[in-house]
Amino acid sequence: MKGTWISESDIDVLIVSDDFKGIRFSYRLDVVNSLVFKEGIKPYVEAIPLTSDEFRDRLEHSVVVRDASKYWIRVV
Repeated sequence: MKGTWISESDIDVLIVSDDFKGIRFSYRLDVVNSLVFKEGIKPYVEAIPLTSDEFRDRLEHSVVVRDASKYWIRVV
């Protein structure tokens, strides 16, 4: 945990699965966000659904993802 949580904070979740291959990223986001909204999940979860290739690319090129890697917890 990063340690800067406030009551308005969300929970960021990377969902990495090759089952996402062939599905547009924007569609994946719509599905995940509609589920979070429908279930009324609190605090809000911001889920980012990625394939393993997309994850590796973002880990290499995204400062945000590299920073997050210091704090994440792997759930299998």
